Amino acid sequence: MEDRRPHVSSWWCTEAARGSGSASPMHYIPESAREFLQDDASTAGSVPSEGVGYHYRSAPIYLLTALVGLLLGGDLLAGVADWPEYQLLLGFRLALLAAVLGGSRILFQSLEGLFSGRIGADLALTIACLAAILLREPVTAALVVFVALCGESIEGYTVDRAQRAIRGIFQLCPSIAHRLVDGQEHDVAIDELGTNDLVVVRPGERLPVDGVVHSGTSAVDQSALTGESLPIDKEPGDPVFTGTLNQFGALVVTTRRIGDQSQLGQVIALVAEATQRKAPIERTADRLARLFLPAVLLSALLTLLGWRFLGEAGTWESGYLPALAVLVVACPCPLILATPSAVMTAMAWLAREGVVVKGSAALERLAHVDTFVFDKTGTLTRGEPVLGLVRTAPGSQLDVDELIRMAAAAERSSEHVLARLVVREAEARGMVVPVPESFSAEPGFGVTASLPAGTFRDSSCRVLVGNRRLLEQHGVVIDESAETTIEELTSAGQTEILVALDGTWVGALGVTDSPRTESAAVLDALKHNGIGQVVLLTGDRQEPACTLSKTLPTIDQVHSELLPGEKAEWIRLAESQGQQVAMVGDGINDAPALATASVGIALGGVGSDIAAEAGDLVLMGDPLRPLPGLFLLSRQLVRTIRQSIWLFAFGMNGLGILLGALGVLSPAAAAIFHEFASLAVMLNAMRLLWFMRWHETRWGAFGAWLANQATRITDTFSPSRLTFEAIRHWRLGLKLAAALLLFAWCVSGITLISADEQAVVARFGKPHQDLGPGWHWRWPQPLETVSREKIFQLRVLPIGFRHPPSTQQDPGLYVAPVEWNSRHDQESSASGNGDDTDSTLLEEAQLLTGDELMIELTAMVEYRIGNTRNLRLYTFGNASSEALLRAATESAIREVAASASLADLMTDRRKDLQSRCLDATRQAVTSYALGLEIVDVKLIDVHPPRQVVGAYRQVADALEERERLINEAEGYYARRLLAAAGARAIEFLASTDTTNRDATQDRRSTSVSYWSLDDPATWQLLLSGKLLSGEAAATVDAARAAAADTTSTALGQAERYEKLLEASTATPEHRDVSKLHLYFRAVENAIANRPLTVLDPRATGRKHLMLTQPGSGGLPMFSPPLAPGDDEEQIVSPPRPETTDRESPDER
Repeated sequence: MEDRRPHVSSWWCTEAARGSGSASPMHYIPESAREFLQDDASTAGSVPSEGVGYHYRSAPIYLLTALVGLLLGGDLLAGVADWPEYQLLLGFRLALLAAVLGGSRILFQSLEGLFSGRIGADLALTIACLAAILLREPVTAALVVFVALCGESIEGYTVDRAQRAIRGIFQLCPSIAHRLVDGQEHDVAIDELGTNDLVVVRPGERLPVDGVVHSGTSAVDQSALTGESLPIDKEPGDPVFTGTLNQFGALVVTTRRIGDQSQLGQVIALVAEATQRKAPIERTADRLARLFLPAVLLSALLTLLGWRFLGEAGTWESGYLPALAVLVVACPCPLILATPSAVMTAMAWLAREGVVVKGSAALERLAHVDTFVFDKTGTLTRGEPVLGLVRTAPGSQLDVDELIRMAAAAERSSEHVLARLVVREAEARGMVVPVPESFSAEPGFGVTASLPAGTFRDSSCRVLVGNRRLLEQHGVVIDESAETTIEELTSAGQTEILVALDGTWVGALGVTDSPRTESAAVLDALKHNGIGQVVLLTGDRQEPACTLSKTLPTIDQVHSELLPGEKAEWIRLAESQGQQVAMVGDGINDAPALATASVGIALGGVGSDIAAEAGDLVLMGDPLRPLPGLFLLSRQLVRTIRQSIWLFAFGMNGLGILLGALGVLSPAAAAIFHEFASLAVMLNAMRLLWFMRWHETRWGAFGAWLANQATRITDTFSPSRLTFEAIRHWRLGLKLAAALLLFAWCVSGITLISADEQAVVARFGKPHQDLGPGWHWRWPQPLETVSREKIFQLRVLPIGFRHPPSTQQDPGLYVAPVEWNSRHDQESSASGNGDDTDSTLLEEAQLLTGDELMIELTAMVEYRIGNTRNLRLYTFGNASSEALLRAATESAIREVAASASLADLMTDRRKDLQSRCLDATRQAVTSYALGLEIVDVKLIDVHPPRQVVGAYRQVADALEERERLINEAEGYYARRLLAAAGARAIEFLASTDTTNRDATQDRRSTSVSYWSLDDPATWQLLLSGKLLSGEAAATVDAARAAAADTTSTALGQAERYEKLLEASTATPEHRDVSKLHLYFRAVENAIANRPLTVLDPRATGRKHLMLTQPGSGGLPMFSPPLAPGDDEEQIVSPPRPETTDRESPDER
């Protein structure tokens, strides 16, 4: 027996098992959508997707990442805690083990790629890891590996989100079906079903096969497959499709297609082929990635050379770490990830919108399209006939409804599409369609029917419904009115259905194809988004095409009555002129045009197999609705890919290379920086998931809610709206305003007295009650007035000046107090006030002292209210208590100043005078009953009037100079006296001087100007008491020593003289010896310390003694010049002793 089951393509069930033997790529983006769908496509068979999902296959990577992280964390923790023994395991550092363990996987992937002739992104990372290990940087190597594994895991998660969005529409087919055999249900696997098997689908289950409803009625949700928002009613004979959801009733379905032959299988096959053809921009990215690695290695080499020859250290070792950082940060992972991540994310968006892409190249080409070409029937129109114009013949005495009822009665038994249309229209209008007595169908012409008597006429009647040829065959005359009606319907682009009763033409019905409700909005959106031309190419007649173009004014060109080849030729000609054309069609007649256009977009829908094969993209569900979004997505896709390549792949990596080469980034920081660039590419691509769907996210919904609330508030409180509402309801507004005013007046009586305040209530101007801290309600003004004050607050009232504005208690201009040590000659210009204010304050500050001198005085009064009794006096007793207080204080100060001198006010008596001013002020305030407690009166500054302050300053300077000179003189006198007599003598003089001073000299009793040593008695006292020291004592001691020396010398000379005298009277021998001794002593004394000239007695010849002045350097004295030729030796020498018998005087 022949197997009735359809053949299932091999990849449908076997794709799930592929790829297990090959190494997974470094990053998770697959090369094809087949890899995305390989697990989920098997849901039509027997392999569950949960067992082979991305996270399941990534479990080893997750485990490896966790293990590397634990080893690296343990190494770092032991290093921080200073436990070096715990950093080792089996004699190796934990960080080194982590680097080797994680790096081995990366090394294996790199070697596998090299052996297959493929240079991947992992090679640069492998080189960086090996270089870090060779440089004895195990922590850096481990960190690079760990960050790479973490980035790979994160990328797997982000891609899995996009994958789930695509898989969602394909996880629709149940794996078990309820087959009905001889009235018994049997649960079998999907692949055991055959064609024409009966399958039972219970409510809430998904349909496992494509088929036709055999029995039962229900509503089926086809939104997952077609995008239709409402469930579709199904009854026997209606088609149903795999993956759709049966909602209400049980259905028995006759199987037609199973597995990959079903509509769901065909969609999955198309999506699986979507990325097989790479877009040009994708191929460019791959080419750049292959060129990137040599550039990285060159950058690392240049970095090493730069640090060797241009660095401060000038060694190879200084460039190792920067070169390693360049290798780590410059891996081309972001460049490789840019295109596939964006394409996969875009496919997820398209899957949700019901758009299937047969190749990612189509998306790139669609972004550059500037011309859209549409077919008419089934594309811009619904492709289903609807009733148009209805015209009755003049004199037929029929209205429109009767004409439709007559035609429906004749067409009731017909199965023709137009016959069913007329019957549905009559039933929709609530008419009862009679059953004809007889019916005859004439293919290609129409129908003839006999209606019973009483239906339209008293007797039975014969009705003809069809085209013109039918009526002419039965002898019905087509008069001028009929010709006019036919021409009207034709010019409106409608197909006419003529009706004749008993051989007479009685009217005509027009049938047309109405535009889709979304056609106008879609074309407007395309125009708004930059499409230059919208063209209509149709094989229909000129009249319907023109009628449609009038309905859709966005269409720029209309070409009708075209054969399929002519449509393709028009597109080929447009593209030869430089246009980029996208063709949108729905059937086999559009296939050549779809294949010729830059981008072919087929309106697939359910059951449109040929359209899905013909176009590059297939629009499921609402055919035209996704088209503007698809066009915008293609542009955003290209823009996102370029952003990822230039901003993140080249921009961030280039910045990282520069920072690494300069030594700013360490190798570990470079690894983190690189993974941030890769993650940025993934996140940038993930933005496409929310393209034109931001409002569906939580944050988008929250933002829309905020915008709606803001709009609502703006509309509610719009001034214009409120104004018009007030004008419209002015009477009610007046009442409300009066009520609000009354309420506000009553509420104004609520008073809050703070803790440091007291208040007094005045009813009709008379003090009525005191209020303490807290909440109170009093009659509002003007019935009662509440006056509150901080009664314990210390207040300040200036006299002769004013407070700055920030501390000012009463209004007025600020005039600073003038102090004695300031510049008084600047008058009012220094403060910047006017002459009037300055004159007023000057009059207030100037007063006379007791010695009739004019002075300027500034003071300050500190006061407070103190109690509630004073509060009443302060509030109601006086109009201005501060003004009275200022006047009373000024009067008291003038009175006290008149009894004192200027010196008293300016010196040590100021405190006493200040107390007198305080007492006088208190007495005045008490008598005035101001309700104030005076705390203190302070005299701030007292100085002469400003007009004479310069002279006063000169006098003061002179007095100061006099005192200075006196002090300097007395100091000098004291120093000299101290140096002459000594400290003990000074104390003695001070004690004797004090007893001689009278009372008038007390002020200068400590002066030293009266001390004197002229009195001999004083000297005697000092000498006898041995009180002298210093220079006087030294002089006395020196005199005493000189006296003793002189006395001793005189006594010695006298004694020597006596000895010589005694010797001169002795014997001659003794007398001669004594004389000789005295002679030589005299000679010795005479020549001592004198220059001597010694003449050698042995020298012979003439001798000249040349005498010069000692130290003069002049010519010799008494030395005549030598005669020429006189060569006798001139010798200066002592004369030789002459031999003589005579005795010398000494001998004698």
